[in-house]
Amino acid sequence: MGIPTPSEQINTISKELDISDTARRLAERIADDVQDNPDVWGRASSSVAAATIYVATHLSGEKQTQADISAATGCSVKPIQEIHPIIVEHLENMDNKDGASEDSDKPTSPMS
Repeated sequence: MGIPTPSEQINTISKELDISDTARRLAERIADDVQDNPDVWGRASSSVAAATIYVATHLSGEKQTQADISAATGCSVKPIQEIHPIIVEHLENMDNKDGASEDSDKPTSPMS
């Protein structure tokens, strides 16, 4: 059994933060999408999960703070601050590549 992936950690973190199933599922989809981005390779999976939850809760309107997510995950705020822009850019690139489609299953950029 290896180190849990960000997707695997999201369920536990989302329970700790009491976020909605919608935000949790969105975070899982984003984490699955962003894992192929070389800019997150080598980052702690807990930090990627934390940043993913931060983005997902903003997309879903729940807007958890970085400090709350940091407390729930045990990672500092700094990696969330460093990784969440990478995730946002990744989502924007997906939107641009897909022609900003209306596909509701695709996460879209939150904080642009």
